[in-house]
Amino acid sequence: MKHPNYDIMQALIEYTKANYHISGYAVGAFVIQEDEILSSAVSTHNIENDITCHAEINAIRLASKKIKNRFLTNCYIYTTYGHL
Repeated sequence: MKHPNYDIMQALIEYTKANYHISGYAVGAFVIQEDEILSSAVSTHNIENDITCHAEINAIRLASKKIKNRFLTNCYIYTTYGHL
């Protein structure tokens, strides 16, 4: 699959809208590996009181844990930010 991918981005926008209530921000991220969503996350820095809990960092952490490897080889990150 060629990146950026419109369908993945649309899925991320829908995911972000559906999870807006978690943080009050329309910020989300997907880590994509082999055209599949490896992880998804939203920004939680205001909940965790941790400036590093941005959606992108949360998604990277989840992806690394899922594959049990700190190297996310052949992965892409998609992120969105907007106002609802």
